[in-house]
Amino acid sequence: MIAVHNFRQAEFRSRVTVAILEMLADLPETHWKTFVWNHYRGYQPKQIAEILKCSPAEIEAALDTINSILYQKTQGLMVEGMPPKPNAKALASMAGRCCK
Repeated sequence: MIAVHNFRQAEFRSRVTVAILEMLADLPETHWKTFVWNHYRGYQPKQIAEILKCSPAEIEAALDTINSILYQKTQGLMVEGMPPKPNAKALASMAGRCCK
């Protein structure tokens, strides 16, 4: 219930939004487009793959990594009240993947 309680607080939602925007700013362009198209436009990985000329598996792997980073950041906000530092290793590993 902690997560539900935290997301009801405007300040917490704002901090999560900032964490998302900061993380997206660190991603390669194709990856932040992938995230935005999937989460805010409702595109399925297959559709994104067709647009970016990638395989759906590459898109799904990128989304899994991005979602994992965001989950860790959100957990850090809930537990510590402070966002954890970006997972540089995960972000760096994405740089060479998918749709250069």
